[in-house]
Amino acid sequence: MGVAGNWVGAVSAVRTGALVVVVAIAGVSSPPPVFACAYEDPSAADFQQGVISAFYPKSLYVLGALTQAQLNGIIPSEPAPRANYLAGYLKTDHSLHLFGDALRDQRSQDGELAFTLVLIEPMLWTRFQFDGGRATTFVHVGGPEPGDVVVWTAEAALREIVDHRLTFTRAEELGLVRFYGDEAKIGRVRDAIEFRWNDLKPESSL
Repeated sequence: MGVAGNWVGAVSAVRTGALVVVVAIAGVSSPPPVFACAYEDPSAADFQQGVISAFYPKSLYVLGALTQAQLNGIIPSEPAPRANYLAGYLKTDHSLHLFGDALRDQRSQDGELAFTLVLIEPMLWTRFQFDGGRATTFVHVGGPEPGDVVVWTAEAALREIVDHRLTFTRAEELGLVRFYGDEAKIGRVRDAIEFRWNDLKPESSL
């Protein structure tokens, strides 16, 4: 699934929480840089969901899939991760590092394979870069780098995957994960994730 091409605006969110809309020439093919997340400014996340998602067709479907998974009892309902910066952010940062530390891609050399993952509730972007078969995790980046695969998912889904209560494949089947970028790279990223995150603990069930 490729990133859509023709756009009329670019958005830059500064860390103070103020949002600046920059009108750009139609034909811009790369998403704008992103800085503020819901842990810093709740309104910035809402704005990003409405604007940045335009670069990733149907990415907001992840929110609908999350609601459905919660209604079906697959994922527990919980408050939006915005009320407590320290508690919420540190918990999410820990989950993202656990997720990244387990990734493997034996074909990667010199950082040529990378993907950027965005958690849709807080609009927090994290980049995973492979080198020597393992991934290095960079939490709270300003958006994807050129050539990155981009993965949209839900923070609540990531937590279930890291806790081995939900497989990555099942999350994708439920619409909780969406990929954007080069199809060959998407295949490699998907394989790297599924290699480690498709196991459930014996006592876990869907």
